[in-house]
Amino acid sequence: MRLFLDQLESTEGFLTAGLALERSTYMRCTNHACSHPPGRREPFFWAFDILKNEALLQSPTHLVLDTIARILRTAMIYADVEILDRMLPFVNDLNGKELTKWFSPLHRLAYHLIRDSPKYKEVASFLIAHGANLHLILDKDPAYGVGCSDQTPLSQTMEYSKSFFELLKILLELRIDIPALIEKELNERQKTLVDAGWTQETLQQLFDLQYKPLEKLRRCPECSLVFGEYFRERSWLNMLKRLKERTDNGYSIEEILEIRDCEIVEFNDAAQGICRWKYCEIGKANLARESKAVETSDEGEESEEDDSPFLLSI
Repeated sequence: MRLFLDQLESTEGFLTAGLALERSTYMRCTNHACSHPPGRREPFFWAFDILKNEALLQSPTHLVLDTIARILRTAMIYADVEILDRMLPFVNDLNGKELTKWFSPLHRLAYHLIRDSPKYKEVASFLIAHGANLHLILDKDPAYGVGCSDQTPLSQTMEYSKSFFELLKILLELRIDIPALIEKELNERQKTLVDAGWTQETLQQLFDLQYKPLEKLRRCPECSLVFGEYFRERSWLNMLKRLKERTDNGYSIEEILEIRDCEIVEFNDAAQGICRWKYCEIGKANLARESKAVETSDEGEESEEDDSPFLLSI
């Protein structure tokens, strides 16, 4: 163990206990003679038993919270429930401002549920079962995470069909009361989905929908961008718009799904979605086309609404 800790020294001197503990989360045990499963992050568990008091109890509060946020973020990246379970007793409140000003686990998870690994579903189930709030609104983006201060974790999952329906599976497995969950989401102080035009009835229809989400990650053939704030699944977003406006457009659920099937082919969503990264040639072309469409729209310019994953124009 002493040799292990010696490896965590820097040119400026020995690292703080918190940073040393956080560094250990990146390490895997490669000793084939060990009895634990191959690739387990055993160095973290070794270091944890030695450094936990100094790193998580005896350090200044701001350093403790920074350490916890960093370790949680790493555990989320690697979908490691063991690390989360070991850290949870040191987290006073998964939804508290003291932690979420650094890192919000469920907001981060919304971006991971689109991936194929079942480990991310396990992490989501673990966090929700331990009280993580799907309706959490942040006052500002956390230090280790961007683009989530105006959304709840639930509304973030609605950006992609796969992330939304993966979350729905988890909620059903945990026997969460869906109507009550919808009501709570619509009553949140920032009212993200209310402002986007959703009601209890239309959201319930979405949760009840018999829908096959796109299973593959979309990747831009030019810049290889996969999922993020510059990427859109247009057939899904258009379907959401039609669904929430059913009382105005008169579409039946069956018609909405038929249109969606046609648009998957039209937009090539199953292969690549749409790139909106301004430094990519395809992304620049898409942004220019969208900008021109907004300028010529009879409804006038509503650029902020066009950027919303719930108000994308058809």
